[in-house]
Amino acid sequence: GKKAGGDFLYDWIQEPGRFRPSTRMPQFFGLWGHLGDDHAKAEDSDNRHRKFEPVEIQSMVAYLQDRTQGFEYLEPPAGISESTKEQRVTRGKALFQERGCLACHSHQDFPGMEEYRDPQQSVQGPDLSNLAGKFGSERNSNGPRWLYSWIKEPTRYHARTVMPDLFLGPIEKKDAKGKVLEVTDPVADIVEYLLAGQTDWKPLAQEVQSDQINALLEVYLEDGYAVAKPDIMKRGFAPARAERLQGHERELGVSQADYDAEKPLSDAQKLRYLGRKSIAKYGCYG
Repeated sequence: GKKAGGDFLYDWIQEPGRFRPSTRMPQFFGLWGHLGDDHAKAEDSDNRHRKFEPVEIQSMVAYLQDRTQGFEYLEPPAGISESTKEQRVTRGKALFQERGCLACHSHQDFPGMEEYRDPQQSVQGPDLSNLAGKFGSERNSNGPRWLYSWIKEPTRYHARTVMPDLFLGPIEKKDAKGKVLEVTDPVADIVEYLLAGQTDWKPLAQEVQSDQINALLEVYLEDGYAVAKPDIMKRGFAPARAERLQGHERELGVSQADYDAEKPLSDAQKLRYLGRKSIAKYGCYG
């Protein structure tokens, strides 16, 4: 939730290859070809995959955003000289090439790098050509701040990352006598370059309605709570019972006051339950 926007997450979970064709992230949704044309033309009741997949995807997004850990974005250093966007992009492109980024990443601006790589090599980092679609401020208000923090100090976000810290401190440009003429921030320049690229990618997010959420919730509760299902769907589990539950079912626990008042479960709480169950169902932890 501190990194990617909800629309991006939905699109990414639904079909990872749409944003990044070279990704190693597998696709789990929309794989209906083996069901045949007759199945595709059947009534909605026989097309649960079409009806429930958007709910599962949206529930995963809701769960991931709700369970986001705290993260403090890094701020640029003081004393950086003024420069135009074009100047920052030009410097950033040069730094991207000179500081070794292409050893682990690909970019459409540097197609010639591929001839130097072993065809069997699995490039460690992802292709960065379309980052504007993911981190551009018009789609993700925190995107540029996250990208800046990541490049500046990768382990701040992910302690076990293999992304190296390149020690990109401010760069001073001096004259022959040693007088500082200009101070630039290489991290900000690289971010400016990466987010300046043009992309025609747009996320395909889909809103889900309460009746869709309730339909999938009913299916998931059928196995273990067929008798008590209507009551659980209406007001969840009382605290004493919720404490004895495991895993995703705890997401439907409510306070005693809400339970006694028969306060209806919110769609947000139902989505958290469905998201936690779906994440386990599809083996995301693998």
